[in-house]
Amino acid sequence: MKQTITTALLAAIVTLGPVAASAKILDCKITKLDRSGGYIPTRIVVDYNLDDDNIKVLHPSASANGKIANTGVVDAVNDKRMTVVFGLKGANSSSRQYANFQYRLTWLKKNNKAIVSAIPLGYLNAFKGSGKCTTR
Repeated sequence: MKQTITTALLAAIVTLGPVAASAKILDCKITKLDRSGGYIPTRIVVDYNLDDDNIKVLHPSASANGKIANTGVVDAVNDKRMTVVFGLKGANSSSRQYANFQYRLTWLKKNNKAIVSAIPLGYLNAFKGSGKCTTR
């Protein structure tokens, strides 16, 4: 299963297409999933270019079927953090419950901390996770 997810991740990154020289990849490994409800993946990859707002998010988990959520936007960016908001249709948890989600990923640049939340659209609850990011 893990190899399938890794293969899907690599295939999706290759299909992200050509990007400008200032494009960067933010690779976040989410390790604290206490309040994730099974909707937060263990890895989120963000391909971003702040010069032209070219944001692509790969949400590589079995529950998200390795889909690319290409509706991502940079919500905030400054010297301390960058926050990306993106949607994913048809995500499902480990208990096979489907919903459309809005994700918010905040990367704290000083310590490379990742804070992610997932809000199922039309519901009141929210799911949270955290971990570390690396850039390349």
